[in-house]
Amino acid sequence: METKIHPTAIIEEGAEIGEGCRIGPFAIIEAGAKIGPDNIFDAGSHVSGFVEMGSGNHLMRGASLGGEPQSKKYQGEITWLKVGDGNWFGENTVVNRGTADKGVTTIGNHLFMMNGSHIGHDAVIQDHVIIGPAVNIGGEALIMDRANLGAGVGIHQFVRMGELAMAGGLTAVTQDVLPFTLIAQGGDLFGLNPIGIKRSGIYPDKIDTLKEMYRRLCLRRQPLEEFRKWLDEQPEDPFIQVWSAFLAETSKRGYARARARGGASPRED
Repeated sequence: METKIHPTAIIEEGAEIGEGCRIGPFAIIEAGAKIGPDNIFDAGSHVSGFVEMGSGNHLMRGASLGGEPQSKKYQGEITWLKVGDGNWFGENTVVNRGTADKGVTTIGNHLFMMNGSHIGHDAVIQDHVIIGPAVNIGGEALIMDRANLGAGVGIHQFVRMGELAMAGGLTAVTQDVLPFTLIAQGGDLFGLNPIGIKRSGIYPDKIDTLKEMYRRLCLRRQPLEEFRKWLDEQPEDPFIQVWSAFLAETSKRGYARARARGGASPRED
């Protein structure tokens, strides 16, 4: 496909543009940017010179990628934003590049990021993540495969959100969210994420193990070391593998757990 560039767009000398890109009115791509094929840049979108981008991405009106990190410790170091393939950035979305700490903010593949949302410096967003409108993701956060963040969610700096976890709208997420769980307003877990579990492709006969894991760690608040020992004693199971890998990594924020409200226990399924 032929590359199409609107006459009002600004492509600085030194920017690398792949074949088949479509660059709309008043879009800006700065010198140093490395843009793969078949990307779409709508009117007023902006890509800094510190962005490496794969193919098939779409920036809606006013989207801005690779600007300076919003961090007082940043002192003008050369850092990057790396974007994979097939991502969609809604109107007025913002993704900042890294700081000297890690050097790069990373976006995987097939992100769907709705209008007015922000991803901070050094964050890692894995594949097939959905980010609702007006979501704010703090620096150095990790959002894992197929996680779903509802409108207005706030993710604290350093938080990890596990595979196929879901955050309900307007939730302030200040602690790590275990895979396959649902976190809601108040920052407490509110059970497992049944839609996410169904999408996982893991056989239904394995769900009882996940329910027991959730009961032990999240409802009964079994001490983490005891829970890890119990996991090690269980037969091989796909849910255990996912949770074990998540718990093996260092947590800077601790883990969200369930808390009963008004005498009612949070759901377990």
